[in-house]
Amino acid sequence: MACRCRRSRSTATASRSGPAGGGRVRRVLRGAALVTSLGATAASILRRRRARDAAEVRPVGAPEWPPLTEPVEPATSTTSATSATSTAAAAAFASVAPGPDGAEGLAAWVDPVDGACPLTHPVKGNASSQIYHVPGSRFYDMTIPERCYRDEAAAEADGMRAPKR
Repeated sequence: MACRCRRSRSTATASRSGPAGGGRVRRVLRGAALVTSLGATAASILRRRRARDAAEVRPVGAPEWPPLTEPVEPATSTTSATSATSTAAAAAFASVAPGPDGAEGLAAWVDPVDGACPLTHPVKGNASSQIYHVPGSRFYDMTIPERCYRDEAAAEADGMRAPKR
């Protein structure tokens, strides 16, 4: 009986692993085939999505850029654009009547033009918060003015207060 056991162990070990470890090779090949198959499937899905997205962005046969409806003339210089803006602002503020206190012949406050205060009224006032900001203060550049005052005294006379910070 002892002889039979030795033989069965050696035969069982050889049959499980096969000649030269064939079971391990098969598992590695199956894993490689699975990874290759998944990679090919993912690449195919990605290719289809890219083709679909490209078709949605630009229809087939459509021009790359739409034609311009009106011709755009290049500016000859930046001073002409700046002077046109300053001329419009000057015309808007030329008819300003003197304020009740009549300081320098300017009104105590004026409405901003295109979201900016004129040089004659640099103090920005925000009517909703009742706070005014002077040039150089922390929030001056971020403030969108609702009224522009000639100085701090004019802003305070209108009921505004200085910022706490």
